[in-house]
Amino acid sequence: MGQTKYLEFANLHCRFGEDKVLLDYAEEIVIPALLDPTIERKYGSNRNFFYNTKLLRLTPGDVPEIGVFGRYIKDTVLERDQRYDRDKNRLVRDHDELESSPSSVFLFLLNTHRLIYFKETRFAPGLGEFALTLEKLLNIKREEYISELAQETFVRAKYGRAVKSELRTEIGKPSIEIIPLSSKATFSSFLKKFERLTNLDVKFVPTNDEYDPDSFFRDFEEQKDRLGSSSSSISHRNKGGLSIDAVRDDMKTVVDRGNTRMSMKGVDYQGDKIKGNNKQFALKYPVDQENIGSSAGASYMHSKFQDAVSKGYISLPSLTDKIKEKLKRIVDKYLSN
Repeated sequence: MGQTKYLEFANLHCRFGEDKVLLDYAEEIVIPALLDPTIERKYGSNRNFFYNTKLLRLTPGDVPEIGVFGRYIKDTVLERDQRYDRDKNRLVRDHDELESSPSSVFLFLLNTHRLIYFKETRFAPGLGEFALTLEKLLNIKREEYISELAQETFVRAKYGRAVKSELRTEIGKPSIEIIPLSSKATFSSFLKKFERLTNLDVKFVPTNDEYDPDSFFRDFEEQKDRLGSSSSSISHRNKGGLSIDAVRDDMKTVVDRGNTRMSMKGVDYQGDKIKGNNKQFALKYPVDQENIGSSAGASYMHSKFQDAVSKGYISLPSLTDKIKEKLKRIVDKYLSN
């Protein structure tokens, strides 16, 4: 039997400067960056780009679930300088090159900023590479949008000769942060590895402008805004060991929202040092690879995501009226036919 493969779930945080979020520039920058097949991120011999992407209506209704579905490809050249000759039992100098294009399939849900991700090949690019590529492509589309605005008469009249400079200040640089989603069960299972938990660090990531019903997050976000803080974190230390039961209970509203980066250190039951972060206790779903690679892949991935939500593994933010209006504009512009 082949190796079991899994869906990964993450929260994709996108901001433009300090004040604007993904949906503020969805029509002008974000969706064009995801759908344009001509732009890419290059470094060395590597080309990273989105392939055959589509904007889809995944559910019915006045405010449907909207998703961008496609592939993320890392096109590269593998090189070798030597190989081991088994027959002659020696190393042989033998330069060779091989073109390789590993890929991942993704479904990005604009309503909740959740990313459903599947590494479909060996050496497929992961979430970190996806974030770097998306950030680069957003920068490309931001510059194009600024250039378009700079040609408009009323914009030139407003800003004068320094029009592009002023627009770059107004439309901040995009930044992307992707946090793997966990469930209470996967987090609790990871905690069982600790005989003594000595360090717990929780870094809060600025949200995508969604409303979180949990009072802990609301109060913390309001305090952060009052203080003018761009980032906030909580740290707990005890060489003798923190209460693992208390950590499990207090963090249960944190782990499945994807708004925090968590890291822990301690000692396992063999006395060895152990540490972990969101990646170590991320939620993963076994999948049928054939369904993901087919034309019905988006529906299949979305159904698995909905299953995780229905079982309580993933919590979703509430949609504010502001977000609903932005989503309606996207539907009218791209999906009205």
